[in-house]
Amino acid sequence: MGDKYTIKFAGLSLDTHQFEFTVSDDFFDLIEFGEIRNGDLTVKINMIKEESMLVLDFDISGTVTIMCDRCAELYNQEIEGQNQLIVKFGEGAHQNTDDILVLPRGESEMSITFYIYEFIHLLLPQKRVHTD
Repeated sequence: MGDKYTIKFAGLSLDTHQFEFTVSDDFFDLIEFGEIRNGDLTVKINMIKEESMLVLDFDISGTVTIMCDRCAELYNQEIEGQNQLIVKFGEGAHQNTDDILVLPRGESEMSITFYIYEFIHLLLPQKRVHTD
Protein backbone atom coordinates (compact mmCIF):
# COMPACT_ATOMS: atom_id res chain seq x y z
CA MET A 1 0.00 0.00 0.00
CA GLY A 2 2.91 2.34 0.30
CA ASP A 3 6.52 2.43 1.43
CA LYS A 4 5.80 5.42 3.64
CA TYR A 5 3.96 3.21 6.18
CA THR A 6 6.38 0.28 6.28
CA ILE A 7 8.48 -0.92 9.18
CA LYS A 8 11.78 -2.51 8.20
CA PHE A 9 12.78 -4.74 11.09
CA ALA A 10 15.51 -6.86 9.48
CA GLY A 11 18.91 -5.88 10.83
CA LEU A 12 17.52 -4.24 13.96
CA SER A 13 18.91 -5.45 17.27
CA LEU A 14 16.82 -7.44 19.76
CA ASP A 15 15.74 -4.36 21.69
CA THR A 16 13.12 -1.61 21.79
CA HIS A 17 12.81 0.67 18.76
CA GLN A 18 10.65 3.75 18.17
CA PHE A 19 8.97 4.84 14.94
CA GLU A 20 6.80 7.86 14.21
CA PHE A 21 4.44 8.37 11.29
CA THR A 22 2.40 11.39 10.24
CA VAL A 23 -1.05 10.49 8.96
CA SER A 24 -2.75 13.09 6.76
CA ASP A 25 -5.12 13.25 3.81
CA ASP A 26 -2.77 11.34 1.46
CA PHE A 27 -2.91 8.37 3.86
CA PHE A 28 -6.70 8.22 3.70
CA ASP A 29 -6.54 8.37 -0.11
CA LEU A 30 -4.81 4.95 0.05
CA ILE A 31 -7.92 3.43 1.67
CA GLU A 32 -10.33 3.00 -1.23
CA PHE A 33 -13.62 2.45 0.63
CA GLY A 34 -12.81 4.06 3.97
CA GLU A 35 -15.24 6.07 6.03
CA ILE A 36 -12.57 8.58 7.03
CA ARG A 37 -11.43 10.80 4.16
CA ASN A 38 -9.35 13.45 5.96
CA GLY A 39 -7.24 13.70 9.06
CA ASP A 40 -4.14 14.97 10.78
CA LEU A 41 -2.69 12.46 13.23
CA THR A 42 0.56 11.29 14.74
CA VAL A 43 1.22 7.58 15.15
CA LYS A 44 4.05 6.66 17.50
CA ILE A 45 5.08 3.03 17.60
CA ASN A 46 7.16 1.45 20.32
CA MET A 47 8.39 -1.87 18.90
CA ILE A 48 10.01 -4.57 20.99
CA LYS A 49 11.97 -6.95 18.80
CA GLU A 50 12.47 -10.43 20.20
CA GLU A 51 13.92 -13.58 18.65
CA SER A 52 10.61 -15.01 17.41
CA MET A 53 8.21 -12.06 17.53
CA LEU A 54 7.64 -8.32 17.45
CA VAL A 55 5.40 -6.43 19.86
CA LEU A 56 4.17 -3.14 18.41
CA ASP A 57 2.47 -0.65 20.73
CA PHE A 58 0.66 2.06 18.74
CA ASP A 59 -0.02 5.47 20.32
CA ILE A 60 -2.36 7.47 18.07
CA SER A 61 -3.48 11.07 18.54
CA GLY A 62 -4.93 13.78 16.35
CA THR A 63 -8.04 14.79 14.44
CA VAL A 64 -10.12 13.10 11.74
CA THR A 65 -12.99 14.47 9.67
CA ILE A 66 -16.11 12.33 9.88
CA MET A 67 -19.85 12.70 9.27
CA CYS A 68 -22.19 13.69 12.10
CA ASP A 69 -24.81 11.01 12.82
CA ARG A 70 -27.43 13.67 13.56
CA CYS A 71 -27.13 16.19 10.73
CA ALA A 72 -24.82 14.45 8.18
CA GLU A 73 -22.41 17.41 8.15
CA LEU A 74 -18.68 16.81 8.33
CA TYR A 75 -16.91 17.75 11.53
CA ASN A 76 -13.49 17.32 13.14
CA GLN A 77 -13.28 14.61 15.80
CA GLU A 78 -10.35 14.47 18.21
CA ILE A 79 -9.11 10.94 18.87
CA GLU A 80 -6.43 9.51 21.12
CA GLY A 81 -5.61 6.01 22.23
CA GLN A 82 -3.38 2.97 22.21
CA ASN A 83 -3.48 -0.40 20.48
CA GLN A 84 -1.15 -3.36 20.31
CA LEU A 85 -0.19 -5.72 17.50
CA ILE A 86 1.86 -8.87 18.06
CA VAL A 87 3.75 -10.22 15.08
CA LYS A 88 5.01 -13.81 15.25
CA PHE A 89 7.25 -15.55 12.76
CA GLY A 90 6.39 -19.03 11.58
CA GLU A 91 6.40 -21.55 8.77
CA GLY A 92 3.51 -22.54 6.54
CA ALA A 93 -0.08 -21.39 6.80
CA HIS A 94 -1.15 -19.93 10.13
CA GLN A 95 -4.38 -18.33 11.16
CA ASN A 96 -4.06 -14.63 11.92
CA THR A 97 -6.24 -13.20 14.67
CA ASP A 98 -7.33 -9.63 15.42
CA ASP A 99 -4.26 -8.86 17.50
CA ILE A 100 -1.72 -11.48 16.32
CA LEU A 101 -0.22 -11.48 12.85
CA VAL A 102 1.91 -14.40 11.65
CA LEU A 103 4.59 -13.60 9.07
CA PRO A 104 6.74 -16.16 7.26
CA ARG A 105 10.29 -16.51 8.57
CA GLY A 106 12.67 -14.47 6.48
CA GLU A 107 10.41 -11.45 6.06
CA SER A 108 12.34 -8.22 6.49
CA GLU A 109 9.58 -5.60 6.58
CA MET A 110 5.85 -5.16 6.95
CA SER A 111 3.33 -2.62 5.77
CA ILE A 112 1.32 -1.19 8.66
CA THR A 113 -1.09 0.93 6.58
CA PHE A 114 -4.05 -1.38 7.21
CA TYR A 115 -3.34 -1.59 10.96
CA ILE A 116 -3.00 2.17 11.34
CA TYR A 117 -6.36 2.67 9.60
CA GLU A 118 -8.08 -0.05 11.65
CA PHE A 119 -6.73 1.33 14.93
CA ILE A 120 -7.82 4.88 14.01
CA HIS A 121 -11.28 3.54 13.16
CA LEU A 122 -11.47 1.70 16.50
CA LEU A 123 -10.80 4.98 18.32
CA LEU A 124 -13.83 6.72 16.79
CA PRO A 125 -16.73 7.24 19.20
CA GLN A 126 -19.82 5.05 18.76
CA LYS A 127 -22.06 8.09 18.59
CA ARG A 128 -20.60 10.64 16.19
CA VAL A 129 -22.16 14.02 16.89
CA HIS A 130 -20.40 17.39 16.76
CA THR A 131 -20.79 19.88 19.58
CA ASP A 132 -22.41 22.70 17.55
